[in-house]
Amino acid sequence: MPLIGYAIRRIRNVLEDRRGTSRAHAPGSTGPAAHTTPVGPADDTGARPYPVGDSAEGVPLGKEGYPPAPTQTPGPPDGFPAPAQEESLLDLPADPEHARTKKWSYWALVIVGFALAVDYSSTLMSIQPLYYLVNGRQSLYGLTFGSYDLASLIFAPVFGWWVDRTNRFKGATLLGVALNAVGNYIYGFTVLAGEWWLMLLARLVAGAGAAVLGIGGSYITRTSTLRKRQAKLGRYRITQNVARSVGPLIGFMFLGLPSPTFSSSDAIKVFNWYTIPGWLAGFIVTALCFFYIWGFTDPTAENEHFVQEEGVPFTTDAARRRNFQVFFGVWITLCGLVSMLTMAQYSNLFGLFAGQYHQIFQQSDVWRAFIATGGGSIGAAIVYRRGMRRLPQLFNERTLLLVTGWGLVVGFLLLIPYKGSDWVPPPALFYVGTAFLGASYTLSMTCMETFLSKKVTQFADVVGNNIGKYLSLFYMAISAGRFAGPLIVGSLTRISTPNGDTFVCTTGWIYEPTGDVLCTGPADQQCGVTASDYYLGGCVLYRALPVYAAMAGMQGVVIIVMQLVLWRNWSYKNRLAGEKPLPSPALKTTAEAQEHAVPT
Repeated sequence: MPLIGYAIRRIRNVLEDRRGTSRAHAPGSTGPAAHTTPVGPADDTGARPYPVGDSAEGVPLGKEGYPPAPTQTPGPPDGFPAPAQEESLLDLPADPEHARTKKWSYWALVIVGFALAVDYSSTLMSIQPLYYLVNGRQSLYGLTFGSYDLASLIFAPVFGWWVDRTNRFKGATLLGVALNAVGNYIYGFTVLAGEWWLMLLARLVAGAGAAVLGIGGSYITRTSTLRKRQAKLGRYRITQNVARSVGPLIGFMFLGLPSPTFSSSDAIKVFNWYTIPGWLAGFIVTALCFFYIWGFTDPTAENEHFVQEEGVPFTTDAARRRNFQVFFGVWITLCGLVSMLTMAQYSNLFGLFAGQYHQIFQQSDVWRAFIATGGGSIGAAIVYRRGMRRLPQLFNERTLLLVTGWGLVVGFLLLIPYKGSDWVPPPALFYVGTAFLGASYTLSMTCMETFLSKKVTQFADVVGNNIGKYLSLFYMAISAGRFAGPLIVGSLTRISTPNGDTFVCTTGWIYEPTGDVLCTGPADQQCGVTASDYYLGGCVLYRALPVYAAMAGMQGVVIIVMQLVLWRNWSYKNRLAGEKPLPSPALKTTAEAQEHAVPT
């Protein structure tokens, strides 16, 4: 709800900006929009006056007519945001109408991205109990949960290829939104059908649509300056990461709905606590689809939404191309591993809290497994937003990555049942550990993509007109991790007795005519989840100790390697051996670029 309120305030501010911009561009106006803004490339020590809407990157991406006379106004450090008084004008077209449509397009993208991320997580609170309700095999739960990201993994490069070839984003996004809505509506019929494979199908279709989130990074990279990149891409991704953390709490609003049984009416089987999150997500995505149609305008040369030119020359320096390709491959692999390990934890929060901590006794307790993760994510988003404004150097994406990676490791360590498989840890360990996970994952994934996006800009002569392809490959790696993590942990762990037996009632299960399943044996000896009852006193999370210890160790190794790669590629400057930084963003051809290279 705070994010929805924030979005409404932003829309109101955009309308106010439009009125102010119109006044500033009125005949005879002397307002700031009538002048150029003295800014410089992010890697320059000085600044030069850009016409409003020109690029601020320190690579050959600018437009012709670049003013030759530099102004010795100090610029911000490498990669840091511009001062507040200049920031709002850095990447806006000079025409006020085009500036307005560009602002609306960005916010339409952010809001639709938030809705698609809520879709992913809104079912997280109920998906594992629902899977047990429809008699899904525990060994295949990870596949069912991860199928969403399996589809995203397959379709992300398809959407990336689409936008690179057409330079159009609207059609691809609308197709993705439509697929996502259909998948959510299918999910709503899972209980009525009583088949776990329908849940699998629903998540495959919805995940295929959500793959369109990968092209959002491409849009922002191509329509924002380097100085604005962290704020814009950070806002786009952090709203999605927050949505993935707080989305499960949507189920909390519907805990009062009746639990379906075999004798329930069809209406109850269609609309119940398990399926309402799917219906709600489908409705939200459908409604915002119409908002996106109205609010988003594809970037073109005419409306000046693109910051960079399309015909960026390719470099002839083989070493430069090889350096970027090695960095890119290593970076997305590390990001995929972080995503895999973290989502393995996320997907099993219910299993850990119920099976190992014994803190879920009835349907109304399920929300407690997700509250700390959501709170940590929201808190991190608030701190990040304020920190970028007040302490931009400290909250630079590279600096944050040095800290948040270890936050993930701390969260993993706190969730290990150190005293053995039958130990019931204190709930405080779970809450603190999952709060670390929520906060650290929200910031880490945002900063990882921001760092990569700026590297894509730095190596624009290598990437060329394939920005969508590269950033979709990043999203593909993240999706692969989100698929593999739940699949692996779901196949290795399960709610069971210490011996590995599932659905155990020592006195025998009682099947009532209404469809309810009851157990009257001693509470500390039973282990099973039914439609309306949770018998977990005799349960553990099978293999939790070795699996969670291994995940914590792997996460630590991945973070160490990632920080070494980050440190080695820290600068956004082009300073390869035998190469001078290109002095002007106005360079247009490979021949002109070669004039500034030092012979080797």
